[in-house]
Amino acid sequence: MHYAPVLRIYARESEMEGLPTQILEFAPTALVSLDPAGRIVFANPAAARLISSGPVEDLIGQPIRTYIQFLNVGSAGEDECIRDDGSSFPIEYESAPMLEDGRAIGTVVTLRDISERRAADVHPQRDWSVGERSPGSHFG
Repeated sequence: MHYAPVLRIYARESEMEGLPTQILEFAPTALVSLDPAGRIVFANPAAARLISSGPVEDLIGQPIRTYIQFLNVGSAGEDECIRDDGSSFPIEYESAPMLEDGRAIGTVVTLRDISERRAADVHPQRDWSVGERSPGSHFG
């Protein structure tokens, strides 16, 4: 096993001040944290861009079910996300409990827009074999 990279990271701890905040701020994945009642207590900018029409601050205190009706907290799944403006799109989520001294203090949830994947499932690309005509082809 090779531990040198990890040791270098810990050795540079003073240089890493603020790094966790930067990671959350610039992560391309939408992240939200919920309190035990299912209200959003943290959201990163990717989450605001994905599910809201406003800034991160507008999400704080909102019930997650405002946006994702059937989110099954503590698991993974797919659902329809309804944005503030009424538009909707398919979303994939994964969630996990946040524990402190063995008791749940909230939930962390990752969210991904799966519109493109759903569209590809409905209209899959076809590889046309040599000698086969594709629809709309004028040759052959």
